[in-house]
Amino acid sequence: MSAKWKPLAGLALVILSIAAMYMWESRWRGRMMLSSVLVFSQDVAYGEIIGPEHFKNIDITPGSMIEGALKSGDEQTLYGLEAAVSVRENQQVLPEYFKTAVPLPEGYASFVIERDWICSQSILDEVDDTVALYLVEGGKYLGSYRIRVLSEAGISDLEIACSLQDYLVIRGAALAKGEGSIVIVNEAYK
Repeated sequence: MSAKWKPLAGLALVILSIAAMYMWESRWRGRMMLSSVLVFSQDVAYGEIIGPEHFKNIDITPGSMIEGALKSGDEQTLYGLEAAVSVRENQQVLPEYFKTAVPLPEGYASFVIERDWICSQSILDEVDDTVALYLVEGGKYLGSYRIRVLSEAGISDLEIACSLQDYLVIRGAALAKGEGSIVIVNEAYK
């Protein structure tokens, strides 16, 4: 290489080094060394209904991420849910911070099957399970419905998703037959 090209090659290497450092700092380092996590953009009170304004995404090191924290892009599954706890701004988002409620199909509403109506119910039932309702007397099938809300302590009130007409049939049958007239059977364990 001739002497007149050496300064230009050195200058080109300096410019290339500066460009590489700029690209590393502005784009590549974040993609390679950081994880994008979902955090609250504001304080949220217990019982508040969650919407898009409650979240933002930040980049953190993987070691700073709480186990089970939701990643960027998961926020849409939380819209419309109710906060089960109070949280602070910039706190990482965990699924247990929200009351679980299954979305209702069109033409359905959420209705309560009262504790007094229930004779027997599986303790393995979970939200979004499909359960069949039967009358104790005669074993009449009242229908199959999705559980929307389920209390944690044994036999208790539960909310199901059903049409108003179906609920009136269930309620009428339960009231006509008296306390403990309904058996709830999880479809998964039949």
